[in-house]
Amino acid sequence: MMGAAAAPINPSSRVWYLDWLRAFACLAVVLIHCFATLLDNSTVGEVGVGRALAWTEILVICCRWAVPVFLMITGSLLLDPGRNVTWPKVRGYVGRIAGVLLTFGTLFALIEIVFDARSFNVLMLPQALLRVLQGQGWAHLWYLYDLIGIYLLLPVLRAFVVGANKRSYEILLGLLFVLCLVVPSLNVATGLSLETFVWLGSSVFYVLLGRYLAIYELPLNRVLAAGLAGMVAAGTISGGGIVICENYLSWVLVALFPVCCAAGFHRIFFRSGLS
Repeated sequence: MMGAAAAPINPSSRVWYLDWLRAFACLAVVLIHCFATLLDNSTVGEVGVGRALAWTEILVICCRWAVPVFLMITGSLLLDPGRNVTWPKVRGYVGRIAGVLLTFGTLFALIEIVFDARSFNVLMLPQALLRVLQGQGWAHLWYLYDLIGIYLLLPVLRAFVVGANKRSYEILLGLLFVLCLVVPSLNVATGLSLETFVWLGSSVFYVLLGRYLAIYELPLNRVLAAGLAGMVAAGTISGGGIVICENYLSWVLVALFPVCCAAGFHRIFFRSGLS
C-alpha cells in the first residue's frame, strides 16, 4: 500500500541489496569517466552529431543516476536512528575523508602546477594545498568535499529523522527538489538567475530521500512507470539539444531516474528476501 512503512533494516546485519546497488553504481561511474571526458572537452561539431547523441544518451540514461544513488545509500544507512552515530564517529568519518582529500588533492594539484610551470620548487607545495582548501583542485574530487559536508550535517539530519513523519519528509523533500534541482536546472538551461533562497546542495535532498525510501514502501509498478517516464524525458531533452541546436544539455533534470532506481532495487532485492 502506498506509504506503508518498510521493514526496518537491522543495523548489525549486512544489507545485500545495497551492495548490489553499489556494484551497479560503480560500473556506471566507470562509464561516466569513459564517455564524459571527450564530451566535456569537445563540441558537438567536433565529435559529430551521431556520436555525441549516442554517448550523451549513455551518460544521461545509463550513468547519471550513479552518484545520487551513492548519496541515497549514505542516507539510508547513516540516518537510521538504530545506528549509533555519535559526534566522535562523525569526527572520525570527516577525518578519514579529509585525510584522503588533503593527501591526493594536494598531490594532484601539485602535478597540475608542475605541468603548467614545467619546473618544480618547494614553494609549490603550499600553493597546491591552498588550491585544495579553495576547492580548486582536481575536479573529480568534488565528491569528497560533498561527503565531508554531509557528515558534518549528520547530527542535524538525524535529529530531523527522529521526529519526522511521512508528511514532514515529503514537504521537505518537495521543497529541496524544487530549490536545489529544478530551479538550478532552469537557470542553466535558460540563462536566468532565479533565486533558490537556500545554498544547500542537491546532495542533502538525495541523502534524506535515501532514508525516506528505506522507511516507506512505494508500489513497484508506479516506481517503474515513473522511472521510464523520467528516462524518456531525459533522453528526449538531451538528444533534442544535440540534434536541434548542437548543444549538450548535460543540465537536463534526471533526478527522477535515480529516485526510481533506488526504489526499484529496494523492492526487487530487499522485498524478495535477498537482503
